[in-house]
Amino acid sequence: MNKPFEPQRQYHARLLEEGRTRMPGGFLTAKASAALDALTVDGMSKSAVINAALIEYAKKCGKTL
Repeated sequence: MNKPFEPQRQYHARLLEEGRTRMPGGFLTAKASAALDALTVDGMSKSAVINAALIEYAKKCGKTL
């Protein structure tokens, strides 16, 4: 969590030291972030990659989103 009056750069540096990266809606471990980077194609956002994966998983389960 952001400490009071902590500059944004220090906040992000601290997260990286803790092995986390900030992402809208939550935190990812550095390992998960690297995996998403590897799956990202043609400048897709990490959120788009996650959404596409969820849609494909739902299809395999016979559900629609």
